Amino acid sequence: APASAFGADTGAALQNAGASLRQDVEQLNTTLLASQGLQNETMANDARNTAVLAASKRLADYKALQGQNAVAGFGQYQTDIQKIFSDAGGVLPNPAAQRMFHQVAGRYVANYLENAVGHRVTEDKSGQKQSQVATIETAAQAAVQFRNDPDKVDKQMAVATNAAIHLSEMAGED
Repeated sequence: APASAFGADTGAALQNAGASLRQDVEQLNTTLLASQGLQNETMANDARNTAVLAASKRLADYKALQGQNAVAGFGQYQTDIQKIFSDAGGVLPNPAAQRMFHQVAGRYVANYLENAVGHRVTEDKSGQKQSQVATIETAAQAAVQFRNDPDKVDKQMAVATNAAIHLSEMAGED
């Protein structure tokens, strides 16, 4: 009797069908993984865009601060930027999307902080200059008030002279 009489053809057909089904399942899994990857990337990009909008607004608010207010406000600005990006990544629904987000978020945080540091340094110098000018003005007003006391006038002139020297040194640094 031929092998087909014992189900060899049926076995071969089932084996071929199984192999074909396995290929179809593998292709479906590959497609699903690719689709999930795109969804993760889209969610990570959306979270990044949300964070960038919030961070840009916060940077604009920080850059509106002047002088010592900018110096004093830098720590809070730094905390706020880090929180904006941390919160944006924290709402992503799975570790893969979070990883995608955090791969780029660090660079954005660094850029926002670097941008603000430049403003802080500029405003710190501005605040120091304003302070020296105020010292000169106050010493001059005090010297006028003490015009009848030469020792006090000399003391106020020394204060004004020291402030002017410091201001001149600062101007040489610019």
